[in-house]
Amino acid sequence: MPHVAHVVIRSSHMNILKWFSLVSLSAVSAASAESSTMQSLNEVGTLPRVRCGTPKRKPWRMHFDPPQPEDEPRPGRQIPEQPPEMSADSSAPIEVSATVTAEEWNRFLKSVPDSHHLQTTIWAELKSLGGWAADRLVLRQAGRIIGGLQLLHRQVSLLGRAGYVPRGPVFASADERLPKLLMSALKNLAESKRVRYLMVQPPQCGADFVSELVAHGFTTTPFQTAPTATVLIDLQQSVDALRKNMRDSNRRSLRKAEASGLRVRVGTAADLPVFHALLSATAQRHGFKPPSLAYLERMWCLFAATDDIVMFLVEQEGEPVAGEMDVTFGDTLVSKRAGWSGKHGKSHPNSFLVWAAMSWAHERGLKYYDMDGFDPELARLVSSGAAVPDAGKQTHHWFKLGFGGKVVLLPDNYEVVRVPILGAVHRTVWGHWLSLHFRQWLVNRVLIPMTMRLRG
Repeated sequence: MPHVAHVVIRSSHMNILKWFSLVSLSAVSAASAESSTMQSLNEVGTLPRVRCGTPKRKPWRMHFDPPQPEDEPRPGRQIPEQPPEMSADSSAPIEVSATVTAEEWNRFLKSVPDSHHLQTTIWAELKSLGGWAADRLVLRQAGRIIGGLQLLHRQVSLLGRAGYVPRGPVFASADERLPKLLMSALKNLAESKRVRYLMVQPPQCGADFVSELVAHGFTTTPFQTAPTATVLIDLQQSVDALRKNMRDSNRRSLRKAEASGLRVRVGTAADLPVFHALLSATAQRHGFKPPSLAYLERMWCLFAATDDIVMFLVEQEGEPVAGEMDVTFGDTLVSKRAGWSGKHGKSHPNSFLVWAAMSWAHERGLKYYDMDGFDPELARLVSSGAAVPDAGKQTHHWFKLGFGGKVVLLPDNYEVVRVPILGAVHRTVWGHWLSLHFRQWLVNRVLIPMTMRLRG
């Protein structure tokens, strides 16, 4: 993929809007290996193939523990509405530091409910394959980390770097001073690294930081580097309750799948080519570019080192039919990638696949299954209790909702341009005069096709 700076040099008559679109698209395309819309701009296909091991787990077949009485629920927390307080001396001063070990940072993240694997050093190492560098900021009180973030950034033009903070910052305290302190530190860090385009998506409980972003000139962005809605299934209940909470049609599909002779197993690193073929078949049907096999192998190697990745394969008489690759983080199993060959549809292999992932997570005592991505417009309709149009009920998003999960709306992605003239244009024309829906239309229908033509 040509460097965006080359495009700027070759096209001296490109106007400000085109330049801004190229910088932001370059940042988003490299940042978002999760967005099917942006897959065609991803650079992961050039990675060399690697081989690695498999997480050390006992052989697994799908089964559930005996149902528990409904008045004896599985122990565990509820979905957090705000970050928990951690015991620390509230009178002690809060220090901002850029020094933290990978082990210390990852341990902190796993101790806070409202954290995400996109903030881990493992994810940063995966993104480094595409040229992204990582810097971390932490807030310490009495020697203990009570907040922080990970900033990923890379060179995208002659004017500087692009950066993004996915699902961050993370706070372990509701102290109202923390968002202000970290916002100030983030601005200083971005300036020191010459980050001229910065995108941030706060986590679920990040409302306080959203207000700080807006106060410092950030506006909502049409570029989605991470989902702004998801479906979260609470596994802290009996098996009977999990089935009962499903939509009737999903329960029927699951019964047909179980009676069809489908089998599911946990895959190994040797199964990655099979999974990639299933994912590629799905990509071809839906018109997006899948990540390369080399990218999946690197992702497997990195997360397998901490036993935080698992793959499920559904087979019909030995023929691979569907597969899903998930990441475990804290008390949650996160669905990252899924593929289907397109065959044996009447046996409902995809319903069987989701149930297998739920089963595996339930048996290991995990508390949530995150389906990692849901149409935000549909999510708003469902959350408000409004009627869902028939077109919305024909999508895979509606299929996800049929497994009894809760729709969770996440904060929007926010962006800021830190170049004097372009920043003013971004804050006025782009950020306030144009609605978010129009900017999304402009990106998908005009800027992305224009960028692809410019890049050849």
